[in-house]
Amino acid sequence: MRGPSLTVAASAALFAGCGAAGSDDPRQAVVEAFGVHQSALLDEDAETYCGTLTADAEDEILATVAGLGRGISGCEKSAEAIFEFAGKRERRRVERAREEVTTADVRLRGRRASVTLPSGRVLDMRQEDGEWLVADPSANRK
Repeated sequence: MRGPSLTVAASAALFAGCGAAGSDDPRQAVVEAFGVHQSALLDEDAETYCGTLTADAEDEILATVAGLGRGISGCEKSAEAIFEFAGKRERRRVERAREEVTTADVRLRGRRASVTLPSGRVLDMRQEDGEWLVADPSANRK
């Protein structure tokens, strides 16, 4: 049975990204990183998906999947379980976000960024070692 937090994780968080080098506008780097994350979700690419997460976000994914009682450990296996639960509706939301999010949807605060998704939910990202990573894969706040 799919819970609301898993649906949110599958639709919003499963699909965000890592940093883009070479962009003059830091908001563009956030958008590009977000696109990588979203593409990893759509492509069901667990390795890339996990590479788009901060350590805290990875812990959140592990806890979400542990709550399913499936005895899965590790980010990549957890991501695969989330991909399995993502339905067509969630995939459409992720694809829409990947296509529609622009620099106008990004709010920067130093090494932190908030991306407002088409749904109105906010995905938090953080810059670590020059890369923008998803800090809150559940995108639970509006």
